[in-house]
Amino acid sequence: MNVEELEYLRSQGIQVLEKIASGGNGEIFIVFSHQYFSQFILKKIRENIFNEAEIECMMRCSDPSIVALYKYYKFGGYIYLLMELCKCDLEKYIKTTQNISEKDTANLIKSLILAVKACHDHNIAHCDIKPSNFLIDNYQRVKIADFGLSSIFGQNKTSNICVGTIYFMAPEVIRRQAHDSLAADIWALGVTIYFIATGKYPFYSAVPDELIAQIFQGQYSTACIADSKLVQLIAACLSPDPQSRPTVNQLLQMDYIACLDIDSNKKLLPKTGSVLSGSRLILKPNVPSVIRARVRTPKMGKVRASCSSVPSQLHPIQNLAI
Repeated sequence: MNVEELEYLRSQGIQVLEKIASGGNGEIFIVFSHQYFSQFILKKIRENIFNEAEIECMMRCSDPSIVALYKYYKFGGYIYLLMELCKCDLEKYIKTTQNISEKDTANLIKSLILAVKACHDHNIAHCDIKPSNFLIDNYQRVKIADFGLSSIFGQNKTSNICVGTIYFMAPEVIRRQAHDSLAADIWALGVTIYFIATGKYPFYSAVPDELIAQIFQGQYSTACIADSKLVQLIAACLSPDPQSRPTVNQLLQMDYIACLDIDSNKKLLPKTGSVLSGSRLILKPNVPSVIRARVRTPKMGKVRASCSSVPSQLHPIQNLAI
């Protein structure tokens, strides 16, 4: 950050402590709020690429499964989002944690489904579900983040926009067909669940054409997944026919999930060492534009200069007009 940015943030009671991630779309910092005497994540995004629906999505959903937005600022051609501190993402957790028990795996998978349900219940299609967009807070609870590509729907949930990350894109999205974005989320959720169960992607190739061919064929190995009920759940999510995919509510009724008892306020994961260093957190990776496009949604109106107003006590923004 330059001197002007740091001075502006200091005037808002924000002290920048450390930059922890950067990418083509912005930067992520750990900051300290003198107003709340707590640490937060500050996400910095260029204003000309910022999707204002990201703020509305986070404001709509007051749910423990969704990363909370506390304030937002506009300064010097950038938007700054002040969010709750989550130092680890699910991708890093899976890659660095060994011997996750079957029970912990099942509870983790259910927590992901509940997080996506929180979005879908508010007519929000996330459009970029993947392990690195599920964050883990200081209490080892899992929360969904990064609504930068998300869309808010009314009665019609059909879209023909190709957005997301290629490894997690449903076939109909890659084909740029008119599609149900909630059903496309279910496909991406299935890929994410497969990654949790195996540490691998069901469809993988460094060559885009080969990867796309694998996705269209819909063939993947389940040899390393011992639980037949989990295999059935993944297969339902990865159905080539989007109309055959279950909703989040139907997923919760499937045999693998229905027998679980989960409390969203309890720790879901065993304590692990910090994997903060090098984590992408909320930033999206750079991928070729031919297989990734920024969501196009109607403007909600300009984000206010300076920052949003919030109560003096520490609460996430809810239903605040923009």
